[in-house]
Amino acid sequence: MSKIEGLPHGACSRVAAELGVSKSLVQAVARGERQNVRIEEALLRVKRDHDARMKRIERMKAKMKEYRFGEIDTRQS
Repeated sequence: MSKIEGLPHGACSRVAAELGVSKSLVQAVARGERQNVRIEEALLRVKRDHDARMKRIERMKAKMKEYRFGEIDTRQS
């Protein structure tokens, strides 16, 4: 069993609501303590989507810096 690292905040809650399972089960799968293919695939999809979104933001920030626009605040509060 492998641990799924780098999940965005709230990923376990979203996956639990989407699949109709408990949040604790999703968290156990994310920690690698339990196995469930549907949950693993959903968590990996959320992680992949988040990583792609972060890359798009970084590209936009670089382009804005190139054209000397303002900055995008991506800090999580």
